[in-house]
Amino acid sequence: MEAGVEALRVEPFWVGYWSYVVRDPDGRTIELSDPVSGRDPVTRN
Repeated sequence: MEAGVEALRVEPFWVGYWSYVVRDPDGRTIELSDPVSGRDPVTRN
């Protein structure tokens, strides 16, 4: 936990884009995503 948020997964994961899920200090789940960063490194899509 840093900056007052708890990571719900250790690393970002691929769901058609890179997604990283955290819980904010108020307990809400928030998805941080990066749809522009590139393709899935496994399937190269």
